[in-house]
Amino acid sequence: MTRRCTILCVDDEPNILSLRSALLGMAGYKVHVAKDGEIGLEIFRNELVDLVVLDYDMPGMMGDDVAREMRRLRKDVPLLLVTAFHDLPQLAPRFSMPQLQRVSRPHSFWKR
Repeated sequence: MTRRCTILCVDDEPNILSLRSALLGMAGYKVHVAKDGEIGLEIFRNELVDLVVLDYDMPGMMGDDVAREMRRLRKDVPLLLVTAFHDLPQLAPRFSMPQLQRVSRPHSFWKR
């Protein structure tokens, strides 16, 4: 029996978190969800995770702080940091980790 790929989604927006989880689940992935960075780190420490989809702007721990701790714990897990900030290049000094993939939602997404 083969193990399904497991994805951890961390986002403080419940609608985004449930939609992302539902879509990934329908695609056949096992999905863990966390509503903040601390819960995400707890799951990351205790579960075998193959990929993390992580929001940047969250209360408490910002996504890059969570990513930095995850990278310290396990360097082999790909991290996808998602943000609605359209000026991500200005934030680039905070994202100085190699292997951290940055994806920015188009600014027009929020103007619909």
